[in-house]
Amino acid sequence: MIPLFIFMAIIAIRMVFINISATNESLLVKEFAKDAGISEAYLRAEIEPILHPKKTKEQKETDKMIREIKRKVYEMNKRDALEDENLE
Repeated sequence: MIPLFIFMAIIAIRMVFINISATNESLLVKEFAKDAGISEAYLRAEIEPILHPKKTKEQKETDKMIREIKRKVYEMNKRDALEDENLE
């Protein structure tokens, strides 16, 4: 019963932290928008590309190459592990 209580307490603490973070972010946006003399929506639209940049075609190709290399390394390690098991 105690582990369930601890688990629920951790979830409650995380929820409070998320709510505080969201409220803090919202208040900061309001304050900066007011200081700059622009609307909150405009400020959020300006911030969004900075926080979540879109990947270029080059970055996507690089990510694809990295995934392919990781997949090949994983397959090689898996094959080596099977060979080691067969030797034993």
